[in-house]
Amino acid sequence: MTLHRRLGLLSAISAGVLAWSTLGPTAPAFAEFEIQESQVEKGEIELEYRGAVHWGLPTAEPEAAEDGEEGEEEEDEAPLRQSHDFEFQWSVTDRWMFSTALLTDQPLGDNFGLAAVELELQYELIERVGDGLGLSWLGAYGIATRGGEADEIEFGPIVELASGPLLLTLNPFLTSQVGSNRETGGLGFEYGWRAEYGVAKRWGVGV
Repeated sequence: MTLHRRLGLLSAISAGVLAWSTLGPTAPAFAEFEIQESQVEKGEIELEYRGAVHWGLPTAEPEAAEDGEEGEEEEDEAPLRQSHDFEFQWSVTDRWMFSTALLTDQPLGDNFGLAAVELELQYELIERVGDGLGLSWLGAYGIATRGGEADEIEFGPIVELASGPLLLTLNPFLTSQVGSNRETGGLGFEYGWRAEYGVAKRWGVGV
């Protein structure tokens, strides 16, 4: 099977999974996120804003379950009323890119404020020119600004696969909490992906 057909099949499967998850049970979004791209171009500067305001949330904290651990878990997973991320990216060379971001939000039952400051370094291992593979490595450190919350590290590859009008981007990252406020002892796994199809020179559709 050619790369073009494999990407087309994967895009179709991904769209089906998204449709199933949309029709299934839903929950309020907990945070905003982005799909990192692998390409780095020397001298490029980018300012980016990502944000959302959520409605339809309960007006008061849900009652804790009878079991103490379940109540704590419910509190830790409180949804966000709003979130706003402000990011600055600078490609220092044709391989290295530095970025920093201010992450602000308002958890349910709390005030709006600065949640974390994030620092990232990205190194491009394989440059994608047209079709084929693009590969970068990302390392990030998030400094928690709220008392009692742990700092976090994140690292992993950024993979791009392109064939004709199809582009698949994968962000499989490992994460861990660090510092005296850490609540987990091992590594976590987070992932994001995006499938795009170029319809015209300036237009495309994606999932």
